[in-house]
Amino acid sequence: MVKSVAVLVGLPGTGKTRAAQFFINNKFPVVRMGDLTHKHLKINKLSPSEKNEHQVREKLRQNLGQDIYARSIIDKVKYLLKTHDLVIIEGMRSCQEWQFFQKNLKKVKIIYLQSDRKKRIKRLMNRLPRTLTLSEIEHREKYEIEKLNLPRLKQLADFVVINNTDIQNFIHDLSIICKQCQV
Repeated sequence: MVKSVAVLVGLPGTGKTRAAQFFINNKFPVVRMGDLTHKHLKINKLSPSEKNEHQVREKLRQNLGQDIYARSIIDKVKYLLKTHDLVIIEGMRSCQEWQFFQKNLKKVKIIYLQSDRKKRIKRLMNRLPRTLTLSEIEHREKYEIEKLNLPRLKQLADFVVINNTDIQNFIHDLSIICKQCQV
């Protein structure tokens, strides 16, 4: 069996964290790209907020390259591939990150998560502890769509999961994809 990596991609509120939890529950390791943001928040003694997180993300990408998040986790992913057949990466955001993974890993699949905008907004406004305002949601959407070109990753995706119904359907769809990623 070829060792593989599946990357969870999608706008905020599409279910990346829930999908990651599904994989964890099924004994697959998950590496969160967003951990770099949280690390830098702590280093700079900034409280976790959408404003501070956005500033950290933007500054890291401007100063260290659009693929900084991918570069920050590659060693951990390769290490996990030594003992696991499938490793999950949560939160890829840019084509530069995708290109980096393609160059540095043998088998990488994109799982693009999609939800209706109204559902995403409702989820994000009710999500604890990371509740967002409508203004914060719109700002983040604009940044991820226009600056990071997230829609391009949907075009490149191996799988697209529509997460508009209940958790059981979402888990069912992820189960099918999980089996296909292991082939």
